[in-house]
Amino acid sequence: MTFNRHLREFSLRRLRAVAAALPSLLGLLIAAVPVVASAEQEAPLLQLNPRSCLQTEADTPCVERLRIRWSAATADGVCIWQRDGEQPLFCESRNEGERELLLPILLTTRFELKARNGGPVLASVELLVMTPPADGKRRRYQHPWSIF
Repeated sequence: MTFNRHLREFSLRRLRAVAAALPSLLGLLIAAVPVVASAEQEAPLLQLNPRSCLQTEADTPCVERLRIRWSAATADGVCIWQRDGEQPLFCESRNEGERELLLPILLTTRFELKARNGGPVLASVELLVMTPPADGKRRRYQHPWSIF
């Protein structure tokens, strides 16, 4: 037997072994795809628009119309909480939806999505409150090499 013939037989045996294992590998791959897709669909979601608010004066609250959008796979519905609040801002029996709120906010605040029956925080989002400079002047770009 020549070397080329041995190599060809070895390659054919290896190819047959791979071909025999291929259907079971494809079956595992196909079975795993729906699990990954369903896990992505069930991830809780909490969105806030706008994500920031600018105060006109340092001590006055920022009054902003907020649009809150949520989605969660819970059995009883959800509640939206303002962090460290004693009561929820609102509760809904629907697992997904959208609502507008007009809230006075003084400091940066975190909003949390929880199941209606309690439990851990499912999702959260932060509203950033920006304050003007204390001296009331706009800061200029003050690098000596800047011409603007």
